[in-house]
Amino acid sequence: MDSLVNIEFNIDADVIRDDTLAQDALDELAYDSNSRRSSLGADSVLDQDFSEDGPLDSSVTTLSSLETVLGIQYADDIFAINKAMESRYHMSRCMADQPQVTENMRCTLVHWLIKVNNQLKFGPETVFVAVNLVDRFLAVTPLAQDCFQLLVVATLFIAGKMEESVVPGISELVSICGGVYRHHHFRRMEVLILSKLEFALYGPTSWYFLDHLAMKAAQTGMMDRRVVSVSRYVMETCLSSYEVSQFLPSVQAAAALSVALGIVPNPSTSRTIHSLLCELYTSEERREASVCSTLMSRYMAPFLDSISPATTHNHFNSGPIPPATPDGNKAATQ
Repeated sequence: MDSLVNIEFNIDADVIRDDTLAQDALDELAYDSNSRRSSLGADSVLDQDFSEDGPLDSSVTTLSSLETVLGIQYADDIFAINKAMESRYHMSRCMADQPQVTENMRCTLVHWLIKVNNQLKFGPETVFVAVNLVDRFLAVTPLAQDCFQLLVVATLFIAGKMEESVVPGISELVSICGGVYRHHHFRRMEVLILSKLEFALYGPTSWYFLDHLAMKAAQTGMMDRRVVSVSRYVMETCLSSYEVSQFLPSVQAAAALSVALGIVPNPSTSRTIHSLLCELYTSEERREASVCSTLMSRYMAPFLDSISPATTHNHFNSGPIPPATPDGNKAATQ
């Protein structure tokens, strides 16, 4: 395994070593933080479907123009492909060979990264892709503690290029980290990530699997949009849990739905989800989802105390990020 990655990264290429250029070439393009985001212009397939109050009953068999654009008719095939390949992109023990980065540091910085994702007005799946890149990088490369914040922001930058229509320039990333890192640090880290992961960047995320399960439930039965909203909140919050990250993304999605149904009881939706999981998951995967849901419930207990059934229809992943401080790196990693 490679030696511990330090702030200089020891990359052979003659990367820019000074900061005479105040900003990256991307900075020449004005970054509009209000512009959205993925090429489809929506958080997910379900944003249109679950935008109205009350449960959704999908009894119409014809495809709308939006469904045609989103490729609903290929959804089952895409799900089968992603489920078959998810283990290739999932690292269950990414911290095993990390001498300086700890599970608590991962928890703190992933929680902070979610706030950064919201500040940049990125779509939810972008942060899931970024965390997947972080874990896969940590599984193959020991990292110095003072570079961990640089890693997570660089992975969000890469994920943004994959998921978003507009991304900030490196100057924005420098500001987010409170000036702890400079432009060339981000450039070097991006090259290092791409090299270590061999440019195999996109893996199926639990966000994708949750959206697919919710869509299928809406098509085959009754789906309460509050269950989807709460399960999204649960899954996003549990991104920072190292215990939960040991399970495959598809298992995490099923577990998040189970936790949400415990918070927002709905017998009709519960029957629909149970039938769907029996159809799409093996008995072993359903047992793993049960174990994962227990871990999620335990991890979510402090967060769920403030949630009442009357507020479960709201989105829970919004909110401003606190202003960065000059020592933001140390504060985030301790």
